[in-house]
Amino acid sequence: THEGRLLFGDTSSNAIGHIGYNHALETMRFFVGGITASEERLRINADGKIGMGVTNPLAALHVAGSALVQAAFPDFQMRSDGEKRLIFEDNGGGAQSAIKVSGDHMKFFAGGVAAGDEVLNLNSNGRVGVGVATPLAQLHVGGSVLVKADFPDFQMRSGGERRLIFEDAGGGAEAAIKSNGANLDFFVGGIASGNEIISVDADSVDFKQTIV
Repeated sequence: THEGRLLFGDTSSNAIGHIGYNHALETMRFFVGGITASEERLRINADGKIGMGVTNPLAALHVAGSALVQAAFPDFQMRSDGEKRLIFEDNGGGAQSAIKVSGDHMKFFAGGVAAGDEVLNLNSNGRVGVGVATPLAQLHVGGSVLVKADFPDFQMRSGGERRLIFEDAGGGAEAAIKSNGANLDFFVGGIASGNEIISVDADSVDFKQTIV
């Protein structure tokens, strides 16, 4: 035959397991509980690929089932000078989503793993991009934002001036609402002092421009 086998037995059976090398398949197989195909637990192919519960491993380690890593501080480490990827696939191997790390970016993908499927980007500087590959602020959203609650709030906390700025697609400031605590000021056409049109405080409304 093309297979050499090391058989294990006990008083109840002479075939409770074996280790075999199949020359034709160029694979070493490990069996537990018997010696039939259904009792194969592990195989190592000549190309170094290891299959656990699978007879045709497609990667360096191919597991048919779940994996449990248990320790006081369990780690799952991925080392590479290039991009590190955790890819989620359907049963046929089609990529459905992924987490990728490259340099100082951690990127999240849904619906595929192409650039157009990126939905979230985290930078080492703490910036978060939602639908944006290169976030320009602490939170940069490429799209609309919906805040829903019984009493939804949009809070801005600072010891200095708080500003809500309206910009064009290139980042040019077109209008703003500013507050330094005592006043609520409205700007149109820019955000410099000359663009202020209304200032509101607790007692009055001051029109900075001529009313026509």
